[in-house]
Amino acid sequence: MFEKSKGRYLTRGVDAEIPIALQVMMWQAVDQMPEPKDYLQVFRLSEENGLQIVH
Repeated sequence: MFEKSKGRYLTRGVDAEIPIALQVMMWQAVDQMPEPKDYLQVFRLSEENGLQIVH
């Protein structure tokens, strides 16, 4: 479902607010998820003690 050769999409808000390095890390996490994968992957981001947390 998430073939690297096909387009990948994200919202305008993610594109505007999330640094590209963090976006790449989240795409890598999707690539490593076991099958089957849903077409919609949701990550929750928070900050704790100055560190970025991805749930």
